[in-house]
Amino acid sequence: MALEPDKFFRRHSFDALKTRKPNCVRSEKAEMGKSVKFEGISEELQKIIDANMDKVGARRHARDAFKDIQLSIDHCLFKMPHARLKMKESYEVNSRGLEIFSKSWLPETISPKAMVYFCHGYGDTCTFFVEGIARKLASSGYGVFAMDYPGFGLSEGLHGYIPSFDKLVDDVIEHYSKAKENPEICNLPSFLFGQSMGGAVALKVHMKQPDAWNGAVLLAPMCKIADDMVPPWLVTQILVGIAKFLPKQKLVPQQDLAELAFRDVKKREQAAYNVIAYKHKPRLQTAVELLNTTQELEKQLDKVYLPLLILHGENDRVTDPSISKALYEKASSSDKKLILYKDAYHSLLEGVPSSEVASTAFTVGTAAVLPFYTVMVVAPKAELTRKAMKSSIPYIVLGLLYAYLLYLSWTPDTIRLMFASKYWLPELSGIAKMFSNEMTLASAWIHLLAIDLFAARQVYHDGLRNDIETRHSVSLCLMFCPVGILTHCITKALTSSPEKKQHRTH
Repeated sequence: MALEPDKFFRRHSFDALKTRKPNCVRSEKAEMGKSVKFEGISEELQKIIDANMDKVGARRHARDAFKDIQLSIDHCLFKMPHARLKMKESYEVNSRGLEIFSKSWLPETISPKAMVYFCHGYGDTCTFFVEGIARKLASSGYGVFAMDYPGFGLSEGLHGYIPSFDKLVDDVIEHYSKAKENPEICNLPSFLFGQSMGGAVALKVHMKQPDAWNGAVLLAPMCKIADDMVPPWLVTQILVGIAKFLPKQKLVPQQDLAELAFRDVKKREQAAYNVIAYKHKPRLQTAVELLNTTQELEKQLDKVYLPLLILHGENDRVTDPSISKALYEKASSSDKKLILYKDAYHSLLEGVPSSEVASTAFTVGTAAVLPFYTVMVVAPKAELTRKAMKSSIPYIVLGLLYAYLLYLSWTPDTIRLMFASKYWLPELSGIAKMFSNEMTLASAWIHLLAIDLFAARQVYHDGLRNDIETRHSVSLCLMFCPVGILTHCITKALTSSPEKKQHRTH
């Protein structure tokens, strides 16, 4: 039975709720379980997102009132084109009588290559960062299906409460098995995509359905909780005992997950916009279930035999990257790959500063060419300048930077934006959208630097051969290459005397 969300809560006018568009800056630092004050929203909206989220009605109310603001923040995941995608949200009651929220993203004009079934992390929902990840996958030709576990996001259940991890896994199997029955996708390859705790969910799903999946992508999988995250042994034993009597109490000590998960400070702050995420101390029974699950998985890594792609940050302080190495080594899979990202934290897809990469490449590329322009202008006839301008080093540096940025930024979406017309010709609107991505813009800048320096070198060498002043033309080539070339042509025409022409002939 599919149910529409507006049957459960009243919709609000966004114009009435927000006073101005937020700029992802918070007026105070978020602490675990504490209210976060957002700049630029009304008091009414602030009250909605500050409400007690234990019951699903409050979470659905907050998401409905805040979702437009969430998806408008300046984050690369929310800039993914989605005009050509079919997106559907639904609420269905499962066999345990719990109403489960799910969402699907499918390419609109083509049949999907395969289906990806997403398993989100602890405290998370499939309506925030997962939205951007799903859009990216769907834009690349894959269908994506995601759900909120009971007690998380927009699904029914006490917020953040996992009475039984095995039952949670059974809920996922039930929901995804039903989704796979759709005639349009039932014959497509199906892959699990598990992030953090979702990695543990995906592995447990595979162990219960060993032949039902074509492969799995595990992102910082929770096969073992990092030692720094687990309370001391004595405290753990006390909490396990208390959990038998007070399973729902939020008593487990825990560090700030956002600070541990996100390397990029800006993206760490943006995580606060996931207003329906569970941000309190873990409930006692939830913590016991997570600990037991990781201990169980750690002993069963050799029972994993589906194709695997494992991604983990080497500086992850939430889930232990050493267990991802152990999973890779012990898994019985014949097709498996492990990628460890140097200096990366827990949230690989949401928290790695892509703008930092683009900014660094921009700076390195600019710095690489400036010395060559300087010597061509300051000492054009010096021997050092002549040798420098014969060197291929700047073009090698710029070529490598360009290739790296091209690899990171160019996707099928980029090509579609560039050739958006029915005649496969570039359109200005598409080019403008394409360059709204910092990585793409940085690659274009490196491209321009390489072309401009090449043109400036040609002008410089032509000036030496013909004894023509080139400093003004070379300078213009740095930022205004066509003007620099034109200026050189005019200078050459005006300064070339018949005597010089005769001398060059001889």
